[in-house]
Amino acid sequence: MTPKQQLQLWDDELARATQDLWLSEKLDDRGGIAWNKERIRWAKIKISELRDLLAYKEGA
Repeated sequence: MTPKQQLQLWDDELARATQDLWLSEKLDDRGGIAWNKERIRWAKIKISELRDLLAYKEGA
């Protein structure tokens, strides 16, 4: 899987986690809120890493 494909995968995961967080908050599901916040955190970390990698490869 190429870095661009991985970036798309993590962008999609971020969108799903954000939507799931909204629903968890609406339902006052504390476990779901914590889990989805963690999914969002990891997706943002991975997106940042992949963008850095792509910028490095383009600059090289």
